[in-house]
Amino acid sequence: MQIGAGYNNGQIKGNTIDTCGSHGIGVDMCSDWAIDGNFVTKCGQAGIWVYGTSNVIVANNNSTGNNTTATDGRFDIMVGYVLTSKSLNCKVYANQMGTFGISDAENTIVTNNTIGSIGHNFGTNTKSFNNFINGTWTA
Repeated sequence: MQIGAGYNNGQIKGNTIDTCGSHGIGVDMCSDWAIDGNFVTKCGQAGIWVYGTSNVIVANNNSTGNNTTATDGRFDIMVGYVLTSKSLNCKVYANQMGTFGISDAENTIVTNNTIGSIGHNFGTNTKSFNNFINGTWTA
């Protein structure tokens, strides 16, 4: 499910995406979206990818077992990515994910997630706290 440039003010809620060739849910060059309560697994690349966007909430999702093609730099949930426009003012909370990556993002909050491992962790003014990462709570 891909939301392309210029589509603003929407929500992707309560979907099950099981086995797809590329990204499960992608929001690209948009603003003011909520990605909430989705189950995403066995996608070829990223499970949920928010890039070049602003004011996006990613909450209450279960995204695990994605990147079945083993593409470098793809994670179960991703915010931003090198070589794309920056993602701004995003909130990522209360998700369960195997892997997480954040890159080229500004003013993003990441909290109360269960995360197996962190891939990329680069962002300006990014706040990450109270996450359960690889069996340990963070402060």
